[in-house]
Amino acid sequence: MVIDAIENAVDYLSNTNLIDALRFIAHAKEVNLDEGRYDILDTRMYAKVMSYRLKDRSEAKFEAHKEYIDIQSPLIGYEGFEYQDISCMSAATEYNKERDVVLFHTPEVSRSFYQLFPGSFILFLPSDVHMPQLRHGSDDVDVKKIVVKMHKSLFSL
Repeated sequence: MVIDAIENAVDYLSNTNLIDALRFIAHAKEVNLDEGRYDILDTRMYAKVMSYRLKDRSEAKFEAHKEYIDIQSPLIGYEGFEYQDISCMSAATEYNKERDVVLFHTPEVSRSFYQLFPGSFILFLPSDVHMPQLRHGSDDVDVKKIVVKMHKSLFSL
């Protein structure tokens, strides 16, 4: 997992595909992209822009992906994430190849919680089980977020 400000990414990441993804995120913020899917590099890298209201921990789900890396960034609002290493988790569903997702049981205790604000990003590798869309406390926030999905074959640090 990597979490940082978009403006700092070029300082330590040499992967041109990742830099392209982060530039697309910055562009999405500048032009206020509508909700939907945007192909960046055919089916190997694409973005989804979505809006939703944050959820309580009891409503959200832990998930992980096998083929795609998630690069997530709020465009409007902010959201919380929990993170767990896959070795600490047990699957609640079978892997869905079409959606590239497997859901996990939620542990009673959170091991880590992060809040993400516009201008920052979080990158989840396939071994990073994550729970997005979390509210912090009683915050009732509407979020518009972009998620760039990058095939794992395009990624290296």
